[in-house]
This record gives sequence, structure tokens and C-alpha cells, in this order.
Amino acid sequence: MDKQVPKLRISNTGICILFLIVVPAAAHLLFSYMGFNLTDDGVLLAGCRRILEGEIPHRDFISIRPAGSYILHLPFVFFDQEYTFWISRLFVWFQLACIAWCWVEIIGRLLRFSFSAIEKVS
Repeated sequence: MDKQVPKLRISNTGICILFLIVVPAAAHLLFSYMGFNLTDDGVLLAGCRRILEGEIPHRDFISIRPAGSYILHLPFVFFDQEYTFWISRLFVWFQLACIAWCWVEIIGRLLRFSFSAIEKVS
């Protein structure tokens, strides 16, 4: 008569994917509408636009950032015209969540601590 409740196990990959979707979306919805941005979006998006027009960073225009920053945001400028600024901000939140998760993984491995075993206790 004693029923055992099956334990709920979520893999480390599942937690990571959930974290990388929920945290950036929540931060974007909570802070981006107020004008809070963590990067210089105007310079970044203007550099992307200049690359799309055929200019080359560090040769055709002075840039304080490496070209990789522009290339990373290039698809948002190329494909979207109306919501480019908002999607770019969401992507910055996603980048910050990735950095945070990487630090959690690094520290977890250094301390030999695993976040993969989330169990439901009956």
C-alpha cells in the first residue's frame, strides 16, 4: 500500500536551457522598457548598418570595438527593421545570462558541485 513517488530529475542541459530562456526574457520585460541598457546600442547598431552598406570596420570607419561585436548583432539589423533595438537588447540580456551560466559551471566544477540533481522529495 505504500506508494513511492517517482523522483523528478532534470538534466543539467535542461536547467541550462530553461535558465537561458527565462532569465533573459524576465530581465528584458522588467528593465528594457525603462530605457535600461547595458551596452552602447546606438554605436553597435550603427556599426552593423555601416557593415551592411559595405564599409569595413577599422578601415572605413573608426571603431572602439572589435568587428566581432558588430557581426554578432548583424542578423538583427539585417532581418528586422521595426523592432531592431528591442531584439538587440534582448540578445544582450541573453549574452549576460550565458556569461552567468558559464561562471556557475566553472565554479561548480572547481568545487566539484553539481546542479544537475533536482529531486522532488515526497
